[in-house]
Amino acid sequence: MPAEQKTRNAASWPRPGRALVLEPSSRTRTQAPVPEIVRRAEVEATLRWLDAREKGALAAATRRTRSALARRFDRLNAPVVYPWSPSMSGSDAAHRLHRLAATLLRVRSPNGVGRLWLKTKAAVWPTLAVIAAVLVVWRCARQVRERYGFSGRDQLRDVIDAALRHGIFPTEYYYRRVFATAARADKSLYLSEREMIALLSGADRGADTMQVDDLQRLYAGCRAAGLAVPRNVARFTQGAVEMIGSSVATVLPEKDLFFRHDGWSVAGSGQFWRWMPRERAWQYRGEALAAEQLLKRLRRDAGSGTRVLQEAIVNHPEVARYSQGALCSYKVATGVDMEGFSRVLFASFCIPGGDLSGETPASVDLVSGVDLANGRLLPAVGEFVADGEFESHPGTGAILAGASAPHWREVAAFATRAHAAFRDVPFVGWEIAVGASGPVLLGASTNWGFFPHVLPAETEFAELCLQHVRRLRPEEAIPAALGETV
Repeated sequence: MPAEQKTRNAASWPRPGRALVLEPSSRTRTQAPVPEIVRRAEVEATLRWLDAREKGALAAATRRTRSALARRFDRLNAPVVYPWSPSMSGSDAAHRLHRLAATLLRVRSPNGVGRLWLKTKAAVWPTLAVIAAVLVVWRCARQVRERYGFSGRDQLRDVIDAALRHGIFPTEYYYRRVFATAARADKSLYLSEREMIALLSGADRGADTMQVDDLQRLYAGCRAAGLAVPRNVARFTQGAVEMIGSSVATVLPEKDLFFRHDGWSVAGSGQFWRWMPRERAWQYRGEALAAEQLLKRLRRDAGSGTRVLQEAIVNHPEVARYSQGALCSYKVATGVDMEGFSRVLFASFCIPGGDLSGETPASVDLVSGVDLANGRLLPAVGEFVADGEFESHPGTGAILAGASAPHWREVAAFATRAHAAFRDVPFVGWEIAVGASGPVLLGASTNWGFFPHVLPAETEFAELCLQHVRRLRPEEAIPAALGETV
């Protein structure tokens, strides 16, 4: 598509301030005007989004590799929070969580090698952080300046301060969008993903977390509780195929099927195999295979990992307007209090960039936060800063920022019911789609780690986590980290 045509298309799509959006109640409401600097940044981001859709499978593979390296690099280099850091001193929940995470990471290092690695990172951290800050700011500063008016010089100063005083690595500063949250003013509010996982593991100590993390046990528990889950057809493990609910190794249900990883992921990431009754075969990206050939192909694609083949779920019509065809989902974090009652802590609405056929695999996935106070969506963001931030969907034009999250009340109720079935696990992250008949649970995890748009230290997660760890007191160092005596 020529660049001039892309620009016209991007500029003509519905935007807040220029269009009316149809709400589920069939009423319309006018969106608030958007500043020109924000609109301009969004149009440029839309052009990049369109380019990504045209680059094909090779570009998609390159992006996946870059994403995996970014995650690995962030976890490798964070957190190094020195004892004299402002994040470690203080009596409020955020500072106590930082101290608790540092204690958990230290006392649970398996051996001397692990502790030596922590000390080595602490020694090289200042030099590494400053070098990385210059490189990362050079790469990301323009997009932040255009959207937020935050100059490159100020960004560099803020990134170095975040790294040296608060243990936030420069890539993480942008990857986790610290500049766009309250953590920009008070960085002690920010908990890194590694800190979050350490805290979740500390709170989960003694609980049978595999009842949630193992997909088969999770589905069995949900069925017993009357919660909707997809029907698994086959499981692929270490090159072997296990048929589920069928005694015949090559018989598949004559329905649309979805092949996906069995872990915590974006719901739309996988292979959608459409059933074609006339050909008696399943089709994906122009390839049509009968049952036996399809199982052989999926066993090869699974490799040494674990994958599942499920009956496909399609978006509810009210959700479909946010999608190019792939399945959208909610990610919802819930927690239980000391009395065993579950509640929603925070949530995101995940929008895959591809379509059902997989013909546009290079598209950028988007995530929009859910404001729990009013059930409305926040602006959607891509994985990287350069992906942009969107008030409306760059492909369909559907309004995101300020729109009611589709079927949010049903999803929130579904998540709390699900956690009630596993109430001995303190915190769970749920992946829930909204199908034609309502919410469907796709997967769950006890190590959900990070949600965009949210600072967990500012939510009730902080006090719940401290209460659960205080109750367990697994090591004498833990009460000391909480500022208590044993």
